Amino acid sequence: MIGHIFPFYLHFKGGKGIASLAGFILATDWKCFSFLLIVGGIAAVIVNYGCAISFSAASLFPVICSVKLQSVAAFAILTVCSVAIIYKHMDNIQKIRAHKEMPIRQFLGNYIFGRG
Repeated sequence: MIGHIFPFYLHFKGGKGIASLAGFILATDWKCFSFLLIVGGIAAVIVNYGCAISFSAASLFPVICSVKLQSVAAFAILTVCSVAIIYKHMDNIQKIRAHKEMPIRQFLGNYIFGRG
C-alpha cells in the first residue's frame, strides 16, 4: 500500500493509496467495507467534504481490523499506512481551509442534480 501512496515512477507524488486501501478492505471483508462506506458517507454529509470518507476509513480500519484479528501487529502496520494516507491528503485540508475545495452539497447541486 505504501508503494501506491508514494509511487517511485511519479517521483513519490500522487498515488492511489486510498483506492488500494479500499480494494484491500473490499477483498478481505465486504461487510467492513460497507460499514466504512456508510460511516464515511455520513461523515462526508455532516462535514460537507468528500475527504471525510477517506479520513474516516483510514482512521477506523486499523482499529476495526486489529480488534477483529486481535493483533497489535495488524494495528501497527495499518496505522502506518493510514497515517501516510492522511498525510498525503494534507493538500485537501489546505484547500478546504482556503475555501478552494468544492463542498459536497455544492457539487451535488451543480453536477448531479443540475441546479448549478
